[in-house]
Amino acid sequence: MGWVVKRELKRDPSGRPRYAYRAGFRAADGKLVTKQFRRAHDARRWLAETENAARTGMLADPRRAREPFGSFFEYVMATTTLLP
Repeated sequence: MGWVVKRELKRDPSGRPRYAYRAGFRAADGKLVTKQFRRAHDARRWLAETENAARTGMLADPRRAREPFGSFFEYVMATTTLLP
């Protein structure tokens, strides 16, 4: 289960407070995943989408995105049987 926290930022030139909303949750591996938004609605939407992706196994690991294509291609070719 995630959370959304309202944070006060620096005040604008007219003296009114500015707010940011930080959404976060703990991933299955125990790491904290957070992101900051200007609107509470955006933070809640991102949190719902990200938690749903984590539950269904569709959450992408950013470290895997750094893998070079060549090594990925070799892995796919070694583990896949191609039909003629």
